[in-house]
Amino acid sequence: MPPDVKSSQNPLAAFQRLPTALRKYLFSSETQDRFLELVKTHKITDLELPKISFIIGDVDLALRPLSELVHSLVNELGWTGDRAKKVAADLAGFRYLPISDFFKENVWAQIEAWGADPKKYPVVKIEARKVTLPTLIDEVIKELNLGLAPRLDERLRFLLTSYLKGVRDEVEFQARLTRPEKIGGTELPEKDSQRIIGLLRLKMANTHLVEEQEIRNQKSEPSRPPFPTHLVEGEAELVKERPRLEEALPAAKKFAGPSAAPTEEIKESEEEEISRFKQTLQTKIGRAAGLDLKQSVISIMNAAKLKLADRELENRLRTIIEARLKDVRDAAETRVLLLRPTSQNGLGLAPEQAEKLLKLLEAEFLALQKQQQIVKKKEFETFRQAQQQKEAQSEIQQNQKEAELREKRYFETVKKSKSLKEKEVLLPPPLRSALPAPALPSRKITPTFSPASVRHGPNEKPKVTDVAFDRKTAGPVEELRTMTLVGFRRLSAEAKERGLKIRDKIELLKNESYEQYVLAVKAWQASEPFRLYLELSRQALSSGQSVPEIIKTRSAAPQPTLDLEEFQVILELNSQLQF
Repeated sequence: MPPDVKSSQNPLAAFQRLPTALRKYLFSSETQDRFLELVKTHKITDLELPKISFIIGDVDLALRPLSELVHSLVNELGWTGDRAKKVAADLAGFRYLPISDFFKENVWAQIEAWGADPKKYPVVKIEARKVTLPTLIDEVIKELNLGLAPRLDERLRFLLTSYLKGVRDEVEFQARLTRPEKIGGTELPEKDSQRIIGLLRLKMANTHLVEEQEIRNQKSEPSRPPFPTHLVEGEAELVKERPRLEEALPAAKKFAGPSAAPTEEIKESEEEEISRFKQTLQTKIGRAAGLDLKQSVISIMNAAKLKLADRELENRLRTIIEARLKDVRDAAETRVLLLRPTSQNGLGLAPEQAEKLLKLLEAEFLALQKQQQIVKKKEFETFRQAQQQKEAQSEIQQNQKEAELREKRYFETVKKSKSLKEKEVLLPPPLRSALPAPALPSRKITPTFSPASVRHGPNEKPKVTDVAFDRKTAGPVEELRTMTLVGFRRLSAEAKERGLKIRDKIELLKNESYEQYVLAVKAWQASEPFRLYLELSRQALSSGQSVPEIIKTRSAAPQPTLDLEEFQVILELNSQLQF
């Protein structure tokens, strides 16, 4: 399956979604050294190195399935099938076998499919603890043991859900924890809020959140061959023996969301927060929300003309088609389910049948996607027109108020002037003198000039003074767009403080309107610090070097570059600026 085009264009967002342990492993010096050894072993040329680095980067970030690795090497590098299989097997064995728990695909089985023995690769396995969101929240609440009242306990669960789903960032989450109960908080002390943040960081360092359906599928799948594992200090929690799912995931009550509080206790701010949370979740569900897929499913099943053994397989096929049309699964995952035996919750189709069905599915998927884009465009146009009408109406009302105010002031002024005229007292005319006034003596007036106004000679140039230069004014959006690296560093001596100031500038525009917020984010992405950040990230993905090494090299050149702390601050800032 070719990689998702839209995902490939945004590798940074995919990188931010990786668990902490996975980031450390992929960008560690040991992983880079193993890759360089593989390059020497398989005699990969300098021309081939950037292309294979790009392909590996996509697999690292889950933008390209592992099963398509051989296909990508053959098509993009022009290799033979045998060479591509050998390189793919070594890549999977040395690079991906230790982190196989983070893959939806079976890495062990994939290596065997490429004709290699997985046992020959000495690996240090990083166990990923897969757990559902309600179970993780129950564990956190139990370990904290805060002894909250039932209402505050439900509110804390609500806040944990929004934070773990990415609706709130860490700063917003901590602010809500310490906020008073009357305005939607939990009234926790600063010490307890820090303890919650620390516990979540510790648990999420090596925890992979999954849906409950995936846990059930893992229970039904056959177990993989045993792994050679060892303990590694400072990395994820490693075990010599994989724990049973029943032991790793204890039974816990399901959390169906925070219960509604009494009407009289719900404040306006809390209602707005709940509404915003629901809107964000609705956006994250995907573009298939609200689509009627029944007719599409029926037409695809009729066109495929598959003869299935019983109604259970028909229902299974219907579920697979709906999952693809809703973008719950991609094409590669759908192909696996179509080819998987019926005893393993698959359909057991022949490759030709599966390919025919996939072509029908992808055609319908693209049609639905285009339809959804048209709907979104119409919704945006309707929203924009409503905003324009609202602004025009507001301007008319403002003009009316100003006209009424001017008219009122005019009448008050006229009334006041009339009252002043009525109070005027008529004075008698002045008496004329009988004697003529004496004539004043005549005096000759001689013109005088100040020294500054007299020119001393024809060759002297006039002195120019008081020349004022026109100042160019720039709004906040233009200020973000034209920000240089020097200007960014002038914001504060601390890199973290600079990131907070940039975020505050954008949040202020968000309070004015959502359109201003989008313009501000795009302006920030056009600034010099952000362009340097993108350049460092792309160079790291293409060259296989770590970011600190690239920064050190550019600093010695010298070339304009961010330091490591600035890079991390901008990385964290980008995860918060989403629209």
